[in-house]
Amino acid sequence: MMAHSHVRQNIREHDGGYHVPTSAHWVKFKEAYYVLEEERRELSRLAGDSAATSRLQGIARFTVTNEIRNAYQVFADEHKATTKAVQFKQQKSELLEIAKQEQLNVLQPMIYEDSALGKTMGMNHAISRYTGGFLSPRYAVVYSAKSQTDDPGLQTVFDKPDGAWDYVTGPKKNLPNPEGRMSYVGRIADNFNDLMANRRSYMEGELRKIQGWMNA
Repeated sequence: MMAHSHVRQNIREHDGGYHVPTSAHWVKFKEAYYVLEEERRELSRLAGDSAATSRLQGIARFTVTNEIRNAYQVFADEHKATTKAVQFKQQKSELLEIAKQEQLNVLQPMIYEDSALGKTMGMNHAISRYTGGFLSPRYAVVYSAKSQTDDPGLQTVFDKPDGAWDYVTGPKKNLPNPEGRMSYVGRIADNFNDLMANRRSYMEGELRKIQGWMNA
């Protein structure tokens, strides 16, 4: 708050932020101002959003869910498995139950039920689909320590068009919709398993890079 107040008081000297002085430090100063300003606006919106507050309160109060019960049951069954194949199947089921808990019971009420967010994500997705990701980036999981990759085998794209006509007809799914999102989560799990089976050395190398971020 003090930093934000200081910026607001001093930025008037520079044409409300539009005039850029020759100082090498001004670029970072201007970036900091806009980050703080957007943060203030978003926090103000959240503070005045009673629906969001009630959703957070609901999450804080919820008890053990069916998904958590199922995950513990699968975990117990996993240790009774007599073969690696059965054990792997149980591990995958456990992962999906935890994903349901996270996506449907936590993130859905806390984030995705926000109407403003839903409209924004839907618009971004539509623009991305119509322009092939040129004007708006695609929603995608990238299996790399880098933020982007040109290898289509190392990414799972949400609601990816199947052909030229599919680009024209527009989006078929919206990420805030739980059904479409859980289908996407299932695809991510399948693709991750395939990569660990067929490109294991690469995946382990990338995971080690990500692990190194903890000490950065």
